[in-house]
Amino acid sequence: MRSYENLLSDLRARRGRQVTSYLVIGATCAALYLLMCSVLIDGLGINKALSSVIAYLLVLPVSFFANRSHTFRSRGSIPIQALRFTMVHAFNIALSAGLMQLSVAMGWHYAVGALLASASAPILTFLLLDRWAFRDPRSTDRQ
Repeated sequence: MRSYENLLSDLRARRGRQVTSYLVIGATCAALYLLMCSVLIDGLGINKALSSVIAYLLVLPVSFFANRSHTFRSRGSIPIQALRFTMVHAFNIALSAGLMQLSVAMGWHYAVGALLASASAPILTFLLLDRWAFRDPRSTDRQ
């Protein structure tokens, strides 16, 4: 019975470490994104929408390698995981746009769609990265 309790305790500690790492990396990448947008828009005079896309694409590899190394501690194939990671982010963009469209179609304020996307995307991203993008097919310890 004691070994089951130890296993459960270890799992909670690991998940807590993962979530903390994920949040810190997410906040760091968000700050980096904002800084890059500022430099591109205010410093270089690039179109705002284009600057947003450029900054997002520049931060994506930082997020990938940080989450791969620290949050999920993965040792799987980098090309496969990078493709999956990119697919997860493409899904997030589609989800965000869809929630915004739904919000507007329902006659709600656009902020409702933005809030729904902001609340759901990080949770879904964490789950998709943990269960799919960074999953090691040889590992049996992933709960």
